[in-house]
Amino acid sequence: MKRTLTTGLLLLACAACEFGSTPSESVDLLVNALRSKDSVEVARFIDIRRVAESAVDPLLLAAALMSRVDPDRFRQQTGGMGIDVLEQFRPMIAPLMEQLFWQMMLDPESLQQGPLGMMLGNQKLPFEDIASAYQGVLREEREGNKAIVAIELLDENSGRPPMVFQLRLERVEGDWQVVAFDNLSDAIAEVMGVPVF
Repeated sequence: MKRTLTTGLLLLACAACEFGSTPSESVDLLVNALRSKDSVEVARFIDIRRVAESAVDPLLLAAALMSRVDPDRFRQQTGGMGIDVLEQFRPMIAPLMEQLFWQMMLDPESLQQGPLGMMLGNQKLPFEDIASAYQGVLREEREGNKAIVAIELLDENSGRPPMVFQLRLERVEGDWQVVAFDNLSDAIAEVMGVPVF
């Protein structure tokens, strides 16, 4: 009897995990948390540290491309630093990106203040208000505890057509969490106006 009860409870627990939010629904829940500026719920559905760490190489690669394609613009946006100097800042980039992502998600107005605001001037970052730019899920691919969800973002201020971002998700303690942007290199290159690599 005890063994049957234990087996039944285990099956129910497995079923609960299977019938929880799908990866696509988790992305929608993340966007809802962004709209309500609920940092606890945001942290439940995205691992900002891992996302920031995964953004370092694509960012430096795009910067290197820009330094070759448009050296004047690159020097202007980096305060005259060369790519070799920027590369020396690699250990600091992920923490700065983590802070930037939190600001973009929960306090986009603050992006125009402090050092970043001085560097940007009146120029807005693309998708400063991610919740407003979000157009929905396009597709989902799932394999075990990993998934890719393609979403569409529209930056109305840029005049560009919507962009597709591929989010990599992993299941963590029953929830699906965004852990990386899979096509970030392409997206950064498109936003910066350099050839896609």
